[in-house]
Amino acid sequence: MNRLKGIVILSILFCILIISCFSVVHSTTASQTSNNEEKSMLLFSNVFDFDLSKYEVFLNGTSTHYDSTLGPNVKEENLRFTLVSDKSIISAVLTFMDGSLGYCGVHIKGEPSYSQTPSQDLLKQSNNILHRYQNYTAQNSFFGTSYISAMESAIDTASELNSTFVPSDSAKLNVTVIPQRSTNIETTTITYFYSENGLDAPTKSLALSYTDGVLTSIGDSWNLYTIGGINTISQDEALKIAWVAAQNFKLHFVSDNGSVFELNPDLTNVKTLVTFGFGARNYSVLYPSWSIQYYFEKPIYNDYGIQVCVWGDTKEVFNVHSLVMLGTPDSSVPSTPSSLSASESSRAPTPALINNSSITLVLVISTMIVLAIVLSVVVAQGARRQSKH
Repeated sequence: MNRLKGIVILSILFCILIISCFSVVHSTTASQTSNNEEKSMLLFSNVFDFDLSKYEVFLNGTSTHYDSTLGPNVKEENLRFTLVSDKSIISAVLTFMDGSLGYCGVHIKGEPSYSQTPSQDLLKQSNNILHRYQNYTAQNSFFGTSYISAMESAIDTASELNSTFVPSDSAKLNVTVIPQRSTNIETTTITYFYSENGLDAPTKSLALSYTDGVLTSIGDSWNLYTIGGINTISQDEALKIAWVAAQNFKLHFVSDNGSVFELNPDLTNVKTLVTFGFGARNYSVLYPSWSIQYYFEKPIYNDYGIQVCVWGDTKEVFNVHSLVMLGTPDSSVPSTPSSLSASESSRAPTPALINNSSITLVLVISTMIVLAIVLSVVVAQGARRQSKH
C-alpha cells in the first residue's frame, strides 16, 4: 500500500512539473506580447507624438512567427491597433523583430491630435522625429543609436527635397517626393541607407515616409543586417568573370517527346546590364555582389538572356541561370533555379511556435499517462491480493 501511495504521489508531482513548465513558456510568450504592446504605445506617444489622452486605443490582433530569412531564432511579431478620437481614426500596423521596431505604418482619417504641432518644414520635422526616435530606441532596444544621430546630421546638410546626399563613405541620404496628380496627394520618403564607396545597400536602412507633410511610417532595418565583407573587384573585373561563366553556360529545353536537350546561346550581339548590391549569404549578413545580365539579340524559345551573379568580396560566381519570358510556359531547365539564391537552399527550416493548442494537447497526454500508470498499479495490486486469497 505504501508503494502505491508513493507511485501516486510521484505521478502527481510529474503532472505538476509538466504543467509548470508549459505555464512558464506560455507566460513568457504573453509577457513578450505585452511588452511589445507597451512599446507600441510609447511609439505612438513619444515618436509620432499623438496625444493619447484624446484617443481610445484598441488592440485588434497580434501574430508571431520566426523569420527564416534572418536566422533560425529571429522572432517577428505583428500588432494591429485602432486609435479613435472625436476628430480622427488612426489604423496602425507594427512589426517588431526580437523586440526591436522593424516597421510602423499608420493610416489617418480625419485630423490627428498631436501633443505639439509638427513643423511645416519637412526636414526640420524629420530631425525632431529622429531625435524622439533615438530616445525611444535607446530605452527599448539592445542596439546602438549612432545611425539615427548620423541621419539627423545628414538631414542638416540637406538643402532641398528630391535629392540624394552623401554625408559619408558608408551612407547616403535620399529624399524622394512623388506627387499624385489624380488625388493631389504628395508622398515624401527620406531614407538613410548603407553605402560602400558609392555602392548602395538599401536593404540596411532607416526611412521616414510622409503624406502631405504628415508622418505615416517608420521603417528601420539598419540593425537587422550587418555587412560581412567589402567589395574587392571593379565593374570591369566583375564583367570579365561573368563573361567566362556566361560562355560556359548551356541553355536546357524539353522537347515534345520529353527529352532534354542543350543549346549554346549566341552571345555575339548581347546587350549587357550591370547592377551592384548586397546579398544575404549567411542569413542577415550582407555581402557585396554583382549581377550581370546578358540579353540575347533574339529570344531562344522562351529564354531571352543569361544572368550571372558574382560575390564582390571573393570573386566567386554563385549563381548562373537563364532569363525566361513571363506569361509563357517555362521550357528551360536552368542549372540553378532563378527563384533561389545561393543561401536559400541551405537555410534552416522555420521553427514551429508553441501555441495554446500544443500546450493543451501535451497536458492531456501527460494526464492520460499518469492515470494509466496509477490504474495499472491499482490493477496489479488487486491481482496480487486475489492470488494471496
